[in-house]
Amino acid sequence: MLGRVDMNKERKKYVSASTEPVNITEVPAYAKELLEAGADLLHCDIMDGIAVEKTTYDYNMVKRLKKTFKKFPLDVHLMIDDTMGDIRRYIRSRPWGITIQYDYFDYEKHLVKTLKKIKRGRVKAGVAVSPNVPLSYIVPYLKYIDIILIMGVVPGHGGQKIIKDTLLKVREAARIRDTLKKSLIVSFDGGVTFENAQEIYDAGADIVVSGSLIHNCFSRKHAIQSLKLGEPIIK
Repeated sequence: MLGRVDMNKERKKYVSASTEPVNITEVPAYAKELLEAGADLLHCDIMDGIAVEKTTYDYNMVKRLKKTFKKFPLDVHLMIDDTMGDIRRYIRSRPWGITIQYDYFDYEKHLVKTLKKIKRGRVKAGVAVSPNVPLSYIVPYLKYIDIILIMGVVPGHGGQKIIKDTLLKVREAARIRDTLKKSLIVSFDGGVTFENAQEIYDAGADIVVSGSLIHNCFSRKHAIQSLKLGEPIIK
């Protein structure tokens, strides 16, 4: 899986399929469908209705998904108000990775403490960079970071159009990865389409996150395949 890939070889394309488009009661069944459709990771968007307007689910669902789909890597993205207070519960859920929002932390020491806790739990630690946050802000914390998640839209709402300038951040993150920390994983979330997926991969992303696009397609399997090929779906 992605965590063991040799970063010196040709980089592969991964798709992290989000559960965000479905109701909480439908998440387990939808996760099964995404796994069978060939998604590489399950992107768990965790929203609490405070940090962002929408509410999804919490660590209890993550724990349930991990128990049910032991070999399906859970790519957890926290968009919650009390990240520090809840982080241990998410770590105990044993996902593949936990990504936290840089702009939700008022103090450097809190950000570093949270990242350290994630890494001590043997879970990949990620930092999400919103469109209005310069990538340079997270460079001082690279030694604690395994994943940089570039947000192509404002966090909290599905179906938004990509903010084109965020592709420049993907290129910047890829340069950082290739020169400073080759094990770093670059992920991109928001506004992904069949037409721009290849551009995102070409910019240096290892993972593209897709929610509404996969969910609304006539075939989830074909959607995932087309994202990796960088081609529009032909029915």
